[in-house]
Amino acid sequence: MLTGPVTILAWSFVRDDVPLAESADQIALALSDEASDLEAAGIGIVQVDEPALRELLPLREADRKSYLDWSLRSFRLVNSRVAPGTQIHTHLCCSEFGEIIDAVNALDADVTSIEAVQSRMEVLDDIASFDFVRGIGPGVYDLHSPRVPSVRELTELTELIDAALAKVPADRLWVNPDCGLKTRGCSEVRAPLANLVAARDVVRSCNTVSESALAGGLTCAAAAPPLCQRRPRARPIRPEPPPRRWSTAVLSSLLGSTAPRVPATESAHSRRGASPRCYRSARLR
Repeated sequence: MLTGPVTILAWSFVRDDVPLAESADQIALALSDEASDLEAAGIGIVQVDEPALRELLPLREADRKSYLDWSLRSFRLVNSRVAPGTQIHTHLCCSEFGEIIDAVNALDADVTSIEAVQSRMEVLDDIASFDFVRGIGPGVYDLHSPRVPSVRELTELTELIDAALAKVPADRLWVNPDCGLKTRGCSEVRAPLANLVAARDVVRSCNTVSESALAGGLTCAAAAPPLCQRRPRARPIRPEPPPRRWSTAVLSSLLGSTAPRVPATESAHSRRGASPRCYRSARLR
């Protein structure tokens, strides 16, 4: 998974003396090298996320065409050197897709995953009305809360999948979580993903969906727990040790007789404008 050039620009401190379009192209060229390296390592699916595509959309209608021209060009530039057999995915956060549905289609991604739980699949109305011909993955599991859904909520998952099937053909539907799993721990991921797979199986059996449908997103998501097991444990935060207290006798022995004597009524902090510890460090050097 790679973060797209538009999102990198949106969530970074960028130079103001270089046009955003030029910066996006330069970032896209660097990401293109990464995509080629992933493909050379045997990766068959490369995901380039652009959740900020809608975020940077200009408010003025007259400025939108120019923005969409360079933002879409930079996205396609990332994937310009991958083989036709490599599947390209992208992810878009919640937004009004009706305003940029043409741009989403022009990204030319094989599969587009979107957040759809909060809207109860209403976002798919724009997809259906536009006759979106690419793969679509509406999220059916909300990752923005650490709460682990129980088995009793399996019915809710199947209802969401059925709602997605009502608007997207089964051969183009990918069932996946609403967003990435990076912010969740193993205990918060395993059970929900297991329920997600179970919900897919229930819908598949009830609707006699073919084996090729609804498979991709879950296949990738099911691989997350083993990867999560290899994540290094976070090191505990150790408290800072208390500052060392130096007596006048110790200072005299370390600094010699030439060391300036600090009157009892005057601290090094007030005389030097720094803490006593900083003053001692400067003198000892």
